Amino acid sequence: GYANLALLRLLGERRLQTMQDTRQQYWRDAALPFLELRSTFDSVQNYKPHFHSELSFGALISGSTRAELGERESILEQGDLIVIPPQLIHACNVCRGQPRSYHMLFLDADWCADHVPAFGGQSMRATLDSVVVIRKPKLFARYLELVANLANACPQEIALQTQRLLQDVLEAHSRALTSNRSWSLAQQIKQALLDNVDAPPTLDELARTLGRRKETLIRAFRRQFHTTPHAFLNGARIELAKQRLKAGAKIADVAADLGFCDQAQLHRTFVQYTASTPGQYASAGSSTRVNIQQ
Repeated sequence: GYANLALLRLLGERRLQTMQDTRQQYWRDAALPFLELRSTFDSVQNYKPHFHSELSFGALISGSTRAELGERESILEQGDLIVIPPQLIHACNVCRGQPRSYHMLFLDADWCADHVPAFGGQSMRATLDSVVVIRKPKLFARYLELVANLANACPQEIALQTQRLLQDVLEAHSRALTSNRSWSLAQQIKQALLDNVDAPPTLDELARTLGRRKETLIRAFRRQFHTTPHAFLNGARIELAKQRLKAGAKIADVAADLGFCDQAQLHRTFVQYTASTPGQYASAGSSTRVNIQQ
């Protein structure tokens, strides 16, 4: 009994110390009743699932965080912006045990509906039924500028900045949805890999961009293409390697250009996909005549 009591006391002291070590600030202004800012720095604090009555508009300024959003999960990295609708149950917690810092603006839902054209005067539920995650460096810079201006700019300017920034973030999200609407999830993954064969996004990065769990991406891709994203990427790399080898490129250069760790990795992968070595493939066309008879 005493041992358990001592353990509970120790855990409680550690939790208190963790909370005390977290630097957190709130900012409010009576002239801006629709807006509140919470800034949290170097925090390893986890949160229970919760919701806010306001629209939450955040920016991750350092580290990374795991955003649990209903059945979805996204890993947010430095430079990401997130918009969370009111009443949506969520939790943004520590990722890989590392501290993170972020700003979170809480905006009155009625003010947003009345002042941000993207909502068209409609209720939040009617126009924003999911989380928005955007990685646009220029929008992120504007968010930081808005935060920096809170204590100095006039209330009317702050209101206008907030309105325009949120509008542009929602428009960027809308354009992304429109461009991807006719594509299946598996096709989006496939194109993202083909567009960056030499330096492909990781599955974690794709999951964050597409707002899905990594496991969901793998299942969707396997279901449509009967292979994994990793295997598909290797196949795409080998197809490019074949083209460059036929054009006379050196094997070492091909390995480096296509993102293989070294020539040996290219050799192993090439054999797995073609049953021949890169050297054999490159030299196959060196003869002026090829005997194809058995």
